[in-house]
Order: sequence, then structure tokens, then C-alpha cells
Amino acid sequence: MPQGMKIKKKSTMTAKKRKDAIFIYAVIAWPLIHFCIFWIWMNASMFVNSFREVFGGEFQSGFTLENYAALFKAFSQGSWENIINKYAVLHSLSLIPLIIVINIPLTLLFSYAIFRKYKFHKFFQIALFCPTVISAVVLCKTFSLAVNSTGFIPELMRKIGLENKIPTGGFLGNPKTAWTTILVFSVWTGISSNLIYFSSAMGRLSGGVLESAEIDGASHIRQFFSIAVPMIWPTITTITISSVSAIFGWFIPTQLLTAGQYNTSTLGYIIFVNAQNPSGTTLGIVYAMGVLIAVFGSMIMFGLKKLMECFWQGVEY
Repeated sequence: MPQGMKIKKKSTMTAKKRKDAIFIYAVIAWPLIHFCIFWIWMNASMFVNSFREVFGGEFQSGFTLENYAALFKAFSQGSWENIINKYAVLHSLSLIPLIIVINIPLTLLFSYAIFRKYKFHKFFQIALFCPTVISAVVLCKTFSLAVNSTGFIPELMRKIGLENKIPTGGFLGNPKTAWTTILVFSVWTGISSNLIYFSSAMGRLSGGVLESAEIDGASHIRQFFSIAVPMIWPTITTITISSVSAIFGWFIPTQLLTAGQYNTSTLGYIIFVNAQNPSGTTLGIVYAMGVLIAVFGSMIMFGLKKLMECFWQGVEY
């Protein structure tokens, strides 16, 4: 009898392990399939098709470097149809200092204010979290209505005697101010998305460390730069790299706010526009452009990662 009970228990444990294994593999299977299809297969397809010509919307067999030759010609000319222009390159690259110098530091400051529960921290929390739960279409439309020639901001400027500072066509309808206005919009929405990660990381900071610093007379500014930032530096590094990597496919604000007009095009928007015309002969050039962006973008990401790792090492807490 005891022997039979032992066999039954062993059988039960085996069944439990089998169920656990099935569950684990099922959980892993979906992201693995997603990675294989939407990263490996799509990038491999882009690389192969960048060496093919397009006729009648179909990629032809054979090998050619014409797509890359046409792309480099477009770069040398500075502008060519909808494939490339100097504004698209400059605008995409201008997002890098925007993220590193403005977005990330501002997000850290607001996250720290919320973490330490400073005055008005509830207001900051609500105002800055809103863009994460509101549709991008709604955000862009609201912002566009606020800054156009008859919007809230121009009307306010007229009332305080700054009507001569309002550009013709509104802030989004003038080539001199359109891109700067989009950058202002991007700062607001960029802070909101990263605020969650930084607030979560700061929430795990040891209260004992901060209390000890206060007892030793460290100001809140000193605690921010000497304790908070170094201890969450791995999170800062990860968010910075992921944010910078996203600039090469960045196009939604440009599409929704100006539709690429008024010198507001980006590399991501150019790819998006040309990808909507699969029958066009420029599709192969767009694939070549995607390959070059992946190569140079990876170099930038690798260099940025190495640079940021030179400041602080990861801290266990």
C-alpha cells in the first residue's frame, strides 16, 4: 500500500511538471514567434529586397546595386522626389540632442518631484501622465487647434500685445516655425511616456539611504545628483538608448500635424509615404534606405551605450 501511494505521488508530480513546462513554453512561444516574424523575417526581407529592382509593384529576381546608387545620388543632391531631402535628415538627427539634453533631464526632474512629493506633484502627475492614455490623433488635433492662426495661443498673444510675433499661417503653417512647434509638442509627449519608467525606478530607491543622506546634511539637489541618478542609471541608459533608436522611424507627429509640409519631413515619414505606394519603382530605394538607417543607427546606439556606461555602473538596491 505505501508503495502504491508513492507511485501515485510520483505520477502526480510528473503531471504537474508537464503542465508547468507547457505553460512556460506557451508563454515564451508568442514573443519568440513575434520576434521571428516582425524582426528577423522582416529585416531579412528588407535587406534582400534592397538589392532588387521593382517593376509593376513586383520585386524582380537578380542582384543590383541601383537602389543604393540612386539613394547616394539623392543624398548628394540634397533632395530627390519623395525619397530624401536635407530637412528629413537634419530633422531626424535633431531629435537626438532633443532627447538627451531636454527630454530625459526634464523627465528625471519631474519624476523626482513626484517621488519626493513636492508641492504641486499631483498636478504634474496628472498633467504629464495624460498623453499616455489619450490617443495620439486626439493629442495632435488638440495641439493643432491651439497653435493655428485662430487658436488659443495666438489669441492670447494678441491680447497681451504680441501679435507681431505670430507667424503667418500659424505656428504649424509657416516653414520658419513649423518644425520648432513640432519639437515643443514632442517634448511634452516624450516626457509623459518616460515618466512612468523613471518614477517606477525611483520608487525602488532605499528610504534608508535617503534618510541617511538627509541626516548627514545633504540637500535634495545633492541627493538627486549623487544618489537618485546614479542608482537608477541603468534605467536612464536603457530609456535613452530606446528613445534615440526610435527617432529613425519617428513620423506620427509630422504626419498628423503638418502632413510633411512646411519643411517638417523626417526619415521615418519619407519611408512611410513611399511604402504606401507599393506599385512605385521607388520601393526598392526605400528598402535600401531602411538598410542604411539600420546600419548607421546601430552604430549610433552602440556608441551611445558605451558612452553612457562610462559614467556609472549598475547599482544593486
